[in-house]
Amino acid sequence: MSAEDLTSVEREVSPAEPRTRLSLGRLVSTVAVGNLLEWYDFGVYGYFALVIARQFFAGGQSTALLLTFASFGVGFLARPLGAIVFGHVGDRGGRRKALTYSVLGMGVATFLIGCAPTYHQIGLAAPVLLTVLRLLQGFASGGEWAGSATYMLESSPPGRRGFATSWQLSSVALSLTLSASVAALINAVMPASAVESWGWRLPFLAGALIVIPAWILRRSAPETSAFETLKANEQVATAPLREAFRTARRPMLKAVGLVALMGVAYYILLTYLATWLVTWAGFSPALANLTMAIESAALAVATPIFGALSDRIGRKPPMLTACALFAVVSYPVFLLLQNSPAWGVMLLLLVCVVLLGMAVGPATAALAELFPAQVRYTALSIPYHSTTAIFGGFAPFIAAFLVTWTHDGSAPAWYLVAAAVFGFVAVLTFKETARQPLA
Repeated sequence: MSAEDLTSVEREVSPAEPRTRLSLGRLVSTVAVGNLLEWYDFGVYGYFALVIARQFFAGGQSTALLLTFASFGVGFLARPLGAIVFGHVGDRGGRRKALTYSVLGMGVATFLIGCAPTYHQIGLAAPVLLTVLRLLQGFASGGEWAGSATYMLESSPPGRRGFATSWQLSSVALSLTLSASVAALINAVMPASAVESWGWRLPFLAGALIVIPAWILRRSAPETSAFETLKANEQVATAPLREAFRTARRPMLKAVGLVALMGVAYYILLTYLATWLVTWAGFSPALANLTMAIESAALAVATPIFGALSDRIGRKPPMLTACALFAVVSYPVFLLLQNSPAWGVMLLLLVCVVLLGMAVGPATAALAELFPAQVRYTALSIPYHSTTAIFGGFAPFIAAFLVTWTHDGSAPAWYLVAAAVFGFVAVLTFKETARQPLA
């Protein structure tokens, strides 16, 4: 990885435009602030799942926890609708406009979750209100991932697209590091009674502060040269959704398998395990959240390394290797996690997040390169958010259900194995795009 990689990314430009260089720091910041807010909120919700269960849902702990993870998953159901709306805006009005509105919507929903009254205050209206806010947050999030991926891809040169776009998912890992660190700090310095009554609100209220710099950065960011070229040549899609299904159905189907693995692995390894470590490995909440912070930080480092590697050896080899290894090691790892000391647990999870980095490092570029510029935002949004809603968003719920149903702490591993096999088959169908020009 050269110093030039870390200092700047050259914009692709049309012949009518002057050649400019877009600072990688500015590019990453513009994208990362939205990802930071999106995944920070989801991470905090998962890390405080036990407290939220007691505050918003009646019944025993197992039932309340299942309902909490169900409301976590419900937020993903609104993402496909958000993907259609923001995809239309992004492909018709510009990538920057869609990303700006998306981050504003996420910030408002995050703040309101931090203000929401509990079951003890307003009864059954509390879980209903929480679910509505999760739906609103999910709708706004529907414009974030694919928009960020599209913006990064179209703002980076062909030879470094894997490295540049890998920062999109690296920033996701950093946001989970932040949310896990905040959760660990709150659990460590506040009495349990204070966390239970009001301390859990602080991370949501603080997360809303990210909106201000995010709005400023995105409002002042340049539009991508790819979209400007479409406008100049009068090639902007008039009906992006219809044109995406007419011209990009097959690539959209190919994307499903890889996105399924990404979603399942992310939400089991970096969200659900915070609860699993407390109930099955005997960790304190603070130690469990600290473990998640360490693993998320490791993922943030691993992701751009494998993104850069994919620019040299291709997108498919790292992704296929990661899928195969996930299928082989997931169940043994879960068995070992239940009988290992804290340092052993961290080491085992470090292996898992390196594999995840191997899978997702090239994935943003590989997925975005499947689609032409005219419908890239929409065509990438729909399979990503629909698949994440089905496989990833409900992964904590499915994992918790499998454990409750089987009374086996290793049961979530089988969901990971199935997703890995699905991802492997899907990646086999991808064309190698690392050295190909963008469509």
